[in-house]
Order: sequence, then C-alpha cells, then structure tokens
Amino acid sequence: RPVIRSRNVLFVRRAVAGSWEIPHLHDPDLEDWDAIAEETDWLRFQAAEHGIDLRQGYEIRIHPNLAGWTSLPHPISLAGSKTLLVELPFVGWPTFTEQTIFDVQAQGFRVLLAHPERYEAVMNDPDVLIPLRERGVLMQLTTGSLAGLFGKRSKAVSEQLLRDGWVDILASDAHSAGRRFVSVAEGIAVAREIVGDAGVEQLTVTNPAAILNDADVAPVLPLRSGTNGSWKQRLRPILARS
Repeated sequence: RPVIRSRNVLFVRRAVAGSWEIPHLHDPDLEDWDAIAEETDWLRFQAAEHGIDLRQGYEIRIHPNLAGWTSLPHPISLAGSKTLLVELPFVGWPTFTEQTIFDVQAQGFRVLLAHPERYEAVMNDPDVLIPLRERGVLMQLTTGSLAGLFGKRSKAVSEQLLRDGWVDILASDAHSAGRRFVSVAEGIAVAREIVGDAGVEQLTVTNPAAILNDADVAPVLPLRSGTNGSWKQRLRPILARS
C-alpha cells in the first residue's frame, strides 16, 4: 500500500494490491462498497500520520440516471458535500448532458465539470460550454493542460477559459507520480501569468475549500481583460494551426 505525501486535501477512492485504482465511478451497481470503505479508512489513517486531511470523492462519468445515484446510501459527492465532480466522454457529447445536469441540480447538488478543455467537442466548438455555464456548472481545469501536456488545442482552450473567468478550480488530475504530477508547477506558472498570485490562490485553495463547505464559489478574473469577439473568433486561428 502506498504512503501519501502531500499537504493538499486529497480525494482518493482506494488502493488495491499496492497500486492505485483511480477514483472514477461509472456504475454504482458494479462497486464493492465494503472494500471501498475499508481501504478509505486505512488510507485516511495513514494520511493523518503525515498531517493530511484525506476525504473521499469520485470523478463520475455522466450517466442518464446520475440524479438517481445521489440518493444512494453511499455518498458519491466530493467529501459528502453538495458538489458532484462529473466527467464527460473525451470524444462525443452525450445528448442527455444538459438534461442530466438539470436533474442533478434539481436534487440540490452542484456540478463541477472535470477538465472541459480536454473534450474534443469543446476543442472543436467551445460554445458548447455556454449552456452549462449559464446553468451554474462549475469548471475544473487541469494544470497539465496549461503546461501543454495534452496538446496545443487543449492548451489554447484552457488559457482562454482562464482569460474569460470561466475556471473555478485548478487541479492536478495526477493519477500517479508521472508526467501529470511533474507538470503541476509548470501549469500553475502559466495560470499565474493570467490570473496572478491571488487568482491561483483562489483556484487552488479558496474555491476548493468553498466546495467542501457548500459555500459560494467566487469567480476568478484575469489580470487583464481578454480580446473582444466570440469563442470561435478568438480561438479559430489557434485551433486551425494545431
């Protein structure tokens, strides 16, 4: 079993046979909830010895019945809060996306969208995010995207999201101590150029704490206002060259 060394709050599902199992949730009916509870308790104990506040959470693949999952006896939100971290497919845009998010919100939950800048649909047309943002969906950006780890198109979209004040959380999404982990510092440096020290603090400390406490998440604005024009007008030259 691995030993966690970090000063940050962590959301971990479980570690089995000495290797990490990423905290993704695709179907509650397929989960071994007793094993999850056992491993989470063990990890929480280990983390506490290193001064880490370890809390349980999931990155949930969007599903038409997602709103129904919120009433399960096993919490699927982030640390028992009223926020669900939801992931869309990297390729394609499910036709039930908007309705599912509406249903989740109708149950009293907030939706935090994981790495929107990495979805093919968003890179092709960032306007697809507008209806979600208008519904109050929060956005979580990956530091590796800002560092160029997932390509030029993802980097361009992630920077524009920051400039437009559409990013609420900046996260590592580091599944291991590999390239994603190494790129965290580089991604934060890029974010600091766009939103400044105070903005980075808000994206990595203040807003995550607000989510845990079911408090309001304040917008993070860029140091300088972005250029005029629509998403398509601003990004078309960049995406065309990529």
